[in-house]
Amino acid sequence: MEEKVPERAAILAGFKCGRGSSLPVEYNNDDDVVLAAVKQDGLNLQYVSERLRNNTVVVLAAAKRNNDALQYASERLRNNSKFLLNIKKCKVLKYAGEELRKDPVFVKEFVLKNKTAFKYVSKELRDSYGFVLDIVNERGDVFR
Repeated sequence: MEEKVPERAAILAGFKCGRGSSLPVEYNNDDDVVLAAVKQDGLNLQYVSERLRNNTVVVLAAAKRNNDALQYASERLRNNSKFLLNIKKCKVLKYAGEELRKDPVFVKEFVLKNKTAFKYVSKELRDSYGFVLDIVNERGDVFR
């Protein structure tokens, strides 16, 4: 017996009213369905096509719902400092690309906006007396 593919309208309506459960694979590249799915549960981003994991609107909506969704964003977005600085959530630094996590300019700017993000600073930067001193001089409450 052939399984019926859920109708797009029903799937979309379910997510929009908060009753959607999981994202059917048939719709993982459908802009409207995906946006509704990640707005309900940001972790639905893990089931989304690579094209939409690279979409700033979709990833921002997912991250707004759940910080941990950023781990499923495209590598390009996880290495885009301007995009990440606009999210302003603590775990952004945890899921930022490796090069950005080592970039003292980006990390300093991010930590100054969100002091709780310091726990995600790379060991190399945490061990840098000059880097830590710069942050303390600009925002003394980072370690309180």
